[in-house]
Amino acid sequence: MLKFDEKAEGTTSTQPTSHPSAVFETRTGDSGGDVENTTRDVRLKGVVEAEAVIASWTTPLCVLFCLSGLLLTFFNALESQSLGPLRPYALSSFDAHGLTAATSIVSNIVGGVAKLPFARITDIWGRGVGLTVTTVFDVLGLLIAAACTGTVGFSVAQVFQTVGIEGVGLVINVFAADISNVKYRSLVYAVLGLPRIATTFAGPALAQQFLHHSTWRWGFGTFAVLIPVMTLPLLVVYLFTLRKARAEGRVAQKTPRSGSWSQKLVQTLIEWDAIGMALLVAGFSFILLPLAIATYQAHKWRSAAIIVLMVLGGFILVAFIFWERVAPFKIVSYHVLKDRTVLGGCAVLFIQWMGLRCYESYFSSYLQVVYDQSVENAGYINNIYSLGASVFGLIVACGISYWGRVKWIALGLLPIKVLGTGLMIYFRNQTKYIGYVVMTQVFISFGEAGLLLCSEMAILSRVEHADAAMIWALMALFESIGASVGLSISGAIWTNTLPEYLEKYLPDSSKRQASRIYGSLRKQLSYPWGSAEREAINAAYAVAQGRILIAATAIFSLTVVFILMWNNVKVNRGSRWRGSAATR
Repeated sequence: MLKFDEKAEGTTSTQPTSHPSAVFETRTGDSGGDVENTTRDVRLKGVVEAEAVIASWTTPLCVLFCLSGLLLTFFNALESQSLGPLRPYALSSFDAHGLTAATSIVSNIVGGVAKLPFARITDIWGRGVGLTVTTVFDVLGLLIAAACTGTVGFSVAQVFQTVGIEGVGLVINVFAADISNVKYRSLVYAVLGLPRIATTFAGPALAQQFLHHSTWRWGFGTFAVLIPVMTLPLLVVYLFTLRKARAEGRVAQKTPRSGSWSQKLVQTLIEWDAIGMALLVAGFSFILLPLAIATYQAHKWRSAAIIVLMVLGGFILVAFIFWERVAPFKIVSYHVLKDRTVLGGCAVLFIQWMGLRCYESYFSSYLQVVYDQSVENAGYINNIYSLGASVFGLIVACGISYWGRVKWIALGLLPIKVLGTGLMIYFRNQTKYIGYVVMTQVFISFGEAGLLLCSEMAILSRVEHADAAMIWALMALFESIGASVGLSISGAIWTNTLPEYLEKYLPDSSKRQASRIYGSLRKQLSYPWGSAEREAINAAYAVAQGRILIAATAIFSLTVVFILMWNNVKVNRGSRWRGSAATR
């Protein structure tokens, strides 16, 4: 059995001192000058507790913790892959199928930004609190979706659900970072992807059953019951082990704050780095907001409001960087913000998710309409990415653990990803065999799995344990920004292409139905295969999807520039974390 919590030589001890000053301590930079000097730092409660848990658990507790994490990961993935195919039908029930991309953009924006305070919660209040809060958001979103009566209600539900489900994923990733040795970290994350092998098949089949034997509402309602139940094992094991660690004296007792309530509030805000958090959230919000509203402005991206928001967001993020240089308690170490591997890795994540969401947003509908696939089969094909990423991710992880040079592994996998996307342009219409589309998805999943894993390992190799939660939040934020940009691109192409070509291709007797056809997937599928209307719809879909795929291929090709930015890091040796383990 691999001991992922085993410390390599040179790693600092996780045993806290019993003196109250353990909460605040001084750290100096390492000899290489990579970590900035800090005169007054804070031991982050969540990090200290995580290290105490690792030091306290027995082999049975460790096994239970890992199995509980895999169980929650399974249901987290099952939720995504079961409810994803239901969303177009939910929106179609409100005659709003064309808003599929728009609603996803908003939820991605809020979900991405929300990870920042969630990461801070896991650091300041603890991993258990973070898991509880994110689960509540997920369940609330599922309940709202099950009970909503219109597009607005469903959009709000999607925001809450996205915030929750991605927040739970963030906490699981942080747990994995807590327990893993640097040499085996890629394998730990690859193993976390294995449940997707099962959910790739179970998710679409479950969605099909909900549509045939019930309604999409029951799909959301079912997971509103399942998710909190499946969260309990991981939470109980973690809290039980934390209680054991406290009993063993591994967690120092917190010294009560002195002073008035206002002084305590000010001190809490300082320790939270409230100014830095406000700047970071506001900056990204101002940059992301235009992605959701640009298409509704008269002058689109040339609108003065859009330009002002994006420029203001850029200035606020610059202000955040300067603030973090002088902040007494930092959200993330300043050296991380200027590390070229971290910046290049985040850029790779941004581009990969931008291209992926660009072609994927209408992919399920496209398969059902153009290739006459059932919801179940379309879901299987759409989920080949998840299946392939799980299988190939494990292979790539073994390569990373053995060789460690993630930069060259990523450069080798990029052409496979670009090839798969480019081939989809050629195989986009109904005259081609569906097996070719499956083949392209295999290529894409192989390249994508390696690129994402290499990027994450390269970034994590450059940070300390105290930065783990926030750096995962930043990585996820860049992914969300990229996804939002990709959805914005695909939404713009779709709304400016499909209606035009429906009007062009539909027979004269059906042209007045063009708006209704555009807005409802059920209406599109209601026309018999081979009819003039269905042929026209298929042709319009092929044009729109072709343009989306051209954009996605061009986007993926940009990745090479940012991989070359990385340091040639070797991620299979060294201590668990760069620098000291839990101080900031």
